[in-house]
Amino acid sequence: MQRQESRECLWRTARNSLRLLDFLLIMTVLQPVEPVPSFAPSSHVRVIEMGRFFSNLKTLKIAGVGAPTSTQLQETGQTIYIEAKNHKDLGELILIQKANILQHQNQTLPHPGMSAVATTTISEGATDSPLNPIPTDFQMYEIQAVSVANAGASSADIELSIGDGSNYVPIASASVSAGAEAAIDLAKLHGRGYIDSTLFLVASASKEVTFSVAYSTISVK
Repeated sequence: MQRQESRECLWRTARNSLRLLDFLLIMTVLQPVEPVPSFAPSSHVRVIEMGRFFSNLKTLKIAGVGAPTSTQLQETGQTIYIEAKNHKDLGELILIQKANILQHQNQTLPHPGMSAVATTTISEGATDSPLNPIPTDFQMYEIQAVSVANAGASSADIELSIGDGSNYVPIASASVSAGAEAAIDLAKLHGRGYIDSTLFLVASASKEVTFSVAYSTISVK
């Protein structure tokens, strides 16, 4: 008799425990979820304010396709007055100009592994024909040497000049014998012989000749 009462007592305890667990589970599911608190700026959050220089160039990249031109960089900087209230603009100007220089140039030294010899064939009677390499964008080359080869049966008179596409300054002239190749004296090309997209080498020739230009890369696109 006592054993049967003990069993019934155990069953009642088990049923009550299951009911309690069911109740807790239901309350947990039905419990409303507290909304996630929205982010609010505090004194510990640093808000970065953008100056006008970044704003004027924000759709452009530091280099390559979509990079600002020299004119754009210059004109944007010309909008900044030297005043204390414009310190953000001046800081952005310095940062972008330095990044632009470091991206394109190698501390005014030639870029290692980017030197080459470019050739150009000038047709008979051509006048002021551009010679390779022809720089574009931020490219700048230093001319190291120039030679001209005449594969024809008669001598060819040539003239090498430097210019901007409209006006030219003669550098050297020579007469190259048939079947010969001659080095061009670049003594009149003062300084380091830089060329860029607005100042480049051109040549004229009485006969078809081939020019070879050895150059180093000073500034890349």
